[in-house]
Amino acid sequence: MGCYPLFQCRDWRALPEDLEELSEMADAPVAVSLVADPLGDHDPDLLARAFPDVARPFKEHYLVDLAQDPSVFVHPHNRRNARKAGRHFQVEICPRPLEHLEEWLRLYRALCKRHGITGLSAFSREAFKHQLAVPRTVLMRATDSGGDTVAMLLWYVRDDQAWYHLGATDERGYHDGGAANALMWEALAHFRRQGMKRLNLGGAAGIAPRLDDGLARFKAGWSN
Repeated sequence: MGCYPLFQCRDWRALPEDLEELSEMADAPVAVSLVADPLGDHDPDLLARAFPDVARPFKEHYLVDLAQDPSVFVHPHNRRNARKAGRHFQVEICPRPLEHLEEWLRLYRALCKRHGITGLSAFSREAFKHQLAVPRTVLMRATDSGGDTVAMLLWYVRDDQAWYHLGATDERGYHDGGAANALMWEALAHFRRQGMKRLNLGGAAGIAPRLDDGLARFKAGWSN
């Protein structure tokens, strides 16, 4: 298994042929399934040819078009919280993400405990070592007045697009406007300065997501 959480490829037009070749292998798999990246260069017809048995929408994703100034489209509630959090937390980009592995593990384990995250989504230490080593990974952290890290966001970048992968906050980071709001505000500003065109914030949590849950509302407030 692989391709978590989204499948990407450089040449989507070649995907049907690649999958057809799989079926001709001596040790051919009995089934192949994937979630196509919403920012990929594909359309419903191409995916239907690649997956003649089942090809259907899975989740709605929240996207950001950075041609528009975030101060125009970010929800007023999120902007207020970001301003408040900015007075209590310092935000920075970590130039060498792998050096912050232990900080990230501490925050993510707290997240798993808070939300009962288990199985594949809980990830191992070894898995995160690989994730933080991916080229062009952007790891952002928020620190409190004492210099302690209270929240982090993990992004992946390719070409002129970026994907929000994971975020984690400890108990201190939920106060004073929420450190995640300060991080997300700075993320939009950072990627806009870098010339990024689109961001994918992902969708709601779970296999059968509800668009009114907390994570969905948070992402919707940052997207346009």
